Amino acid sequence: MEKINPLAYLYYHLYLLQLEEYNLSRFLRTIWRTKGIPPAKLRKKLVFTPKMVLIVTATMGLLIGCSVAFSYVILLALYISYMPIIIVVIILTPLDLLLKNMRINKAKEIMSRYPQIKIIGIAGSYGKTTMKEVVSTILAQKYNVVKTPENINTPLGIAELIITKVKKETEVLVVEMGEYSRGDIRDICAIVKPQIGIITGINEAHLERMGSLDNTVATIFELAQDMDKDGLLVLNGDNEHIHTNYKKYISHQQIVLCSSKKGTDLKSSLLGRYAKGVLQAGEAVAHSLGLSAEQIKVGTSLIKPLPHRLQPIEGTRGVLVIDDSYNGNPSGVSEAIYVLGTYSNRRKVYITPGLVETGEKTAEIHRKIGKGLSKVANLVVLIANSVTPYIQEGLIANGFNTENIRWYKSAEAAHADMANIIQPNDVVLFQNDWTDNYI
Repeated sequence: MEKINPLAYLYYHLYLLQLEEYNLSRFLRTIWRTKGIPPAKLRKKLVFTPKMVLIVTATMGLLIGCSVAFSYVILLALYISYMPIIIVVIILTPLDLLLKNMRINKAKEIMSRYPQIKIIGIAGSYGKTTMKEVVSTILAQKYNVVKTPENINTPLGIAELIITKVKKETEVLVVEMGEYSRGDIRDICAIVKPQIGIITGINEAHLERMGSLDNTVATIFELAQDMDKDGLLVLNGDNEHIHTNYKKYISHQQIVLCSSKKGTDLKSSLLGRYAKGVLQAGEAVAHSLGLSAEQIKVGTSLIKPLPHRLQPIEGTRGVLVIDDSYNGNPSGVSEAIYVLGTYSNRRKVYITPGLVETGEKTAEIHRKIGKGLSKVANLVVLIANSVTPYIQEGLIANGFNTENIRWYKSAEAAHADMANIIQPNDVVLFQNDWTDNYI
């Protein structure tokens, strides 16, 4: 994508709007940071959802309309197309809200037809998608299970799932619940009221959006407050923010605290210490819904690492790649570093751009990452940005040899130089990936 192409600006600005989930304040901050100038190459593509098609159509209509009244204005407007895009989004907001509410109300009406469906809600700063897959895989040994796909975890996304997938044959609905601000979990519980809730963990993920950890705790525990008061609430007992706060938010729920420090006879191919706690949570849910020990055992054996989440991939020349590129939170990084350290007598390479949205904790979190890596990694590859210097500080402060730190301007540049980074029999861990709105 060439910078001299005026249409490239329009495409890029629409792309950033979508990456920022149509949040205008975040969109403006990203435009300010990037100066609105498209890079030579984008990492992903604009997705032409119905909403985006409407915005594109309205924006082009506005640009063409202005060009009729003022000659040559369309060429200029393409370079600053974020301005007409903002106008269009503001104008379309009432219609957007109306259409969203219509879909959500339709989903509520569908759920009211099937009160027999067992609803499982999963909330947390991290680990939601893995937990969803574990629970769904186990329960599928007995029930017809519908689950939210991939990373879909917003009210509208959940409503669309219900409208298209929930039928009278559905016996269990497993819902991943996302949170960016207070009330987000409550809004989802207004569509689907869980009888079973699972809270996977709380940390500084999305701290920039949430404002404070106290806010994060209160938001995630909306699940406990808005689920069935006599239901089952399964909690990560290893997480300090859960362990020290849950009693303030529960009512009459049955509480199960899971821990990776407890033994379990269940086996899966999941990597990491956290797997024991996740399997215990799946087992607790399965027991509550009447699965036999054999059904739970079979279901657990079918669980595989999710793509891009501590996913082991055998490469050439004996190289093992651990793809953890979708895991972008402090607890996940700590687990990844632990997993990397379990490989003895092999050269260990860690590649990362660091984490995003860690707010005022950015320096502290990334120096801690460096400290952890200093004890495990043989080579650390850092992608240059605003946070990776803190990782280097943590590495150096803990005695890591600076000759074993390599810098690259972009992830693409690092990937292009893999032949010079990787040696036979290496273990290479890719930690997190930044989208274009953070670069």
